Amino acid sequence: MNAIRLSTDGIVYVCVGDAQPVDINRTVTIPSVSGVKTDPGVGIWDVKSRGSFKFKATFSGSKPLAVRTNRTVKGAPEMLTGTKNANGEYEYIIPNVQQDITLSIGPDHVANELLAGTAVWSHGEMIYIRVDRADIASIYSVAGQLVRKVDLPEGDTSIPMSRGAYVITLKDGSVHKVIVK
Repeated sequence: MNAIRLSTDGIVYVCVGDAQPVDINRTVTIPSVSGVKTDPGVGIWDVKSRGSFKFKATFSGSKPLAVRTNRTVKGAPEMLTGTKNANGEYEYIIPNVQQDITLSIGPDHVANELLAGTAVWSHGEMIYIRVDRADIASIYSVAGQLVRKVDLPEGDTSIPMSRGAYVITLKDGSVHKVIVK
């Protein structure tokens, strides 16, 4: 028969039977956001650690808002991608929940969409004009002399200009001031 020999005093723990896993619950917090309805609704919801949390959102606007978690991916808050179902709801899944999660729902801060309306700016020796429909730009010197008149198609137009300060008027009556450096 073999014997256990201990050279120092100590305590030995012996486990008998199957190990019982410890259930750890995490929470997902869904905020109240105007124009957004979620299922489950606003509140704090339990989810088993390492489990997934599923929810649906309905947005009153024509486009869904951005849904983010407080987890980070490459230094930025994790962005969830919803799948639109037949009812017009967006279904989201938060996989592998290992920490308490707080959702934020709001506009997409980094959307690469053209914004509606007009924009006028300069960079280098160029003036850029963005319009949402065809227009005509009249470019004046600060002395009030017409320097150039340009037909603008819908979208972005770049116009090479000499250094100076300019006042640009559009057919819609808007006035823009630009400095070309």
